[in-house]
Amino acid sequence: MNGLEEILGINRNMLGHIMKTTVFKAMNAIGQERFVFTSEDKASETGKAHDIVTSADRKAQDIYLNVFRELLPDFGIIAEEEKYRRPHSTKRKVYFTIDPLDGTDGFSRRQSFGVSTMIALAVEKEIVAAFVGDINTDEIFFLWPGSDEVELLDNGSARMEKRKLAIDPGRPLKGQYVLLRKPPNRYSEVSRKIIALDTADPLFKSLNVIGGSIGLSFSQLWKGVFGALLLGTSYETPWDSAPVIGISKKMGFKFFALDPADPKNIREINPKPIEKIYKRDFEVLVIHESRKEEFLAWTRENL
Repeated sequence: MNGLEEILGINRNMLGHIMKTTVFKAMNAIGQERFVFTSEDKASETGKAHDIVTSADRKAQDIYLNVFRELLPDFGIIAEEEKYRRPHSTKRKVYFTIDPLDGTDGFSRRQSFGVSTMIALAVEKEIVAAFVGDINTDEIFFLWPGSDEVELLDNGSARMEKRKLAIDPGRPLKGQYVLLRKPPNRYSEVSRKIIALDTADPLFKSLNVIGGSIGLSFSQLWKGVFGALLLGTSYETPWDSAPVIGISKKMGFKFFALDPADPKNIREINPKPIEKIYKRDFEVLVIHESRKEEFLAWTRENL
């Protein structure tokens, strides 16, 4: 066994197949619920005025819980609902994060984009595996347990094509779009300066606003569709953050905290998996390491 397998007590390829197969099952269950789901209100832990849970959330969650409890009983579980969480019983802290349906609001509107299912596996403060399944495209973005590569599996293609994801370091930010999770006027002044297009020296070619699953917003970075992702202040949850942090860091993406009170105070941060919800009161720009110097040089001249 290698070091990771000794910690986990299971062959890493066997573990990867368990996670991948379970994600497939959850995706199928959600897809089957698309036009027949039921929904109910639930209390929000993230400050939302109105929050719902659907029968698709429940079915996908049951799939994950049943598999992980039966096959990996010693691993901890951090799920969105507290009653489904359990502590680890391994020597080191090993736990899954589970987001059975990310983008529930969009799913409830029968939206054809921005709906995913996400899981991650953490050992202490390191994410060692993560899977993000796009419900509408049948794509799965994944970091295999113990791997140094991020891959994309296209389950919708005739041959279930799989390919390694990598960023072209030769494409500057000035030739690319930045992806926003909310309209520009809802960001701070410093962020609006960074994404402004009506200046003599814009950092980006253009911008786009897409809501829905946070995992699928990040997937647009991983595929190279967008050159940057701007996150507004928000509640961070373990089940949302762990998969995107694990995959993004493995691909070489960097996270920069933006200080609304001090535009010059742009600092690189190293996000880690969290175990509890917290309010992030600063905005974050995510770019690939190959564009770090371009971004910092632009900020020195323009902020």
